[in-house]
Amino acid sequence: MNRADDSKDEQWLFQQLEAEDKQLIYYGRILIPTLELQLDMEEVSEEEHDYVHATLMTMLRALEQLQQFLASHVKAPDSQHQIQMLADFTGLAEAALEKKMQELFALGYAQLASGGSLVLTDMGKRALALGRPIKHVRRALRYCAITEQLLPKSAYQRAFKATQSLTEDDLRFIAVAVEKPEVNLQSLDEIEHYTAKQKAAANIPTEVQSIIAIEGYQGGYQSAKMALVRTVGDEHEPGFMSAWVQFEQCIIEYPLNCLPMPLKRLGKDGPRQLQSLQQTLNQDGLIVSDLEEYQYGVTVAQVASASDTWLGKRSASFYPNIVRCSILSADVQSSGLPFYRYPVSTRDQLQGRALYLDISALDASTQHAQQRLKQWYLVKDGFYQTPRSQRVPSQLHAYMAAQLGEQTLTLVHEDAERFGLNDILKVLTVSPVDEDA
Repeated sequence: MNRADDSKDEQWLFQQLEAEDKQLIYYGRILIPTLELQLDMEEVSEEEHDYVHATLMTMLRALEQLQQFLASHVKAPDSQHQIQMLADFTGLAEAALEKKMQELFALGYAQLASGGSLVLTDMGKRALALGRPIKHVRRALRYCAITEQLLPKSAYQRAFKATQSLTEDDLRFIAVAVEKPEVNLQSLDEIEHYTAKQKAAANIPTEVQSIIAIEGYQGGYQSAKMALVRTVGDEHEPGFMSAWVQFEQCIIEYPLNCLPMPLKRLGKDGPRQLQSLQQTLNQDGLIVSDLEEYQYGVTVAQVASASDTWLGKRSASFYPNIVRCSILSADVQSSGLPFYRYPVSTRDQLQGRALYLDISALDASTQHAQQRLKQWYLVKDGFYQTPRSQRVPSQLHAYMAAQLGEQTLTLVHEDAERFGLNDILKVLTVSPVDEDA
């Protein structure tokens, strides 16, 4: 997984936390047990039948129904006799008609009955009734061995690893979920009732009508991200957490007891771990006090002093540190996207655990800047997550002005100059006219 993928995942998570008023407890990579199913699927084309095919199928069906009616009185004609009858009716030469019949055989629409006559197959009858071609296609779909549901389309943007191909590197610093002893595939029967929207969400072409057979499968693991969250204000115990599994811009809530629990309370070694983290932050020019495990899996520290350089820095993130900080005062509650990793040399001090840095003791101008910049990045991320055709206005500078107002943009410009946020300055120094050019 590259940095661009991590950036998109983080931006989407930040949006969802804000939208649902959730607090992040843990965020890290996970492997979800998955079956990659090889399916024989029946698809219905959007196009109409070849005219000659449709004519021949209609006539074969009519002859079959007529023969069923006259079965006790008239012997069914053999295939050669039928070819002659069809040729006489359509005006096609027998050689040309036989070629067309071979095409119907190849498509699976026609076959020779036990008595030697030509008849439509069940597939041919369905194709005739629908008025559109039907074909059987082999497709691979991924099926979660925990939820016993198809994985979302966005999961296919991440790697699927067959069990036998997993290496030690694949398993480093990553949680691995355990599959059920037996996986029920019954939910696959629901596909034939899916709407077009449901099919698109499950990576199934609109043309697919049903599954004919499961031809095979491969066991393995799907790469994803796991976020443990709780509603702001919930109790402090792990039972009040929810587990989100993130497949790019799709988040699915999983049963908490079906996923590995990467968190545990700080034990006897807790004070030493907190002291080590405090020393790391101090070395970075950040003076913190009252560092404590605030609740299950969450560490909170009061920031007594922070340089503008550190606040504008991006410490293992794609947002500046000031946006990652929180204001946890009695008057203001502005939670940023907390720190969940803080690398020091080759070691990560947090390893997915949430660290909330409370800047409510800093000056008012810094706190106001945190709120404005947080809003800036949320709105900007929303702009890029909106389909291009639906962006109004369509230029970023004009969009930000419309959403935030010119007065706020002026203050954001000052904040960006103060903290050295060149990505913001680049947007604000380009006028809408220049963007059009």
